[in-house]
Amino acid sequence: MNRRAFVHAADDDVEPLFQIEYHYRIELLEAELRFIERFRDRIRADPAALGQFWQQLHAR
Repeated sequence: MNRRAFVHAADDDVEPLFQIEYHYRIELLEAELRFIERFRDRIRADPAALGQFWQQLHAR
């Protein structure tokens, strides 16, 4: 069961006020994952676009 499904399963037993923190955390984690996936795709598509430092760092 993923985190979102777990929180939704518990929604019936927990007051909405106390669910806010969990929903907020899930949204942050999902946003971070989307950012990382886009960054990874950018690196794969064109490593040179990240500049000389990046190339030198990964040339070793």
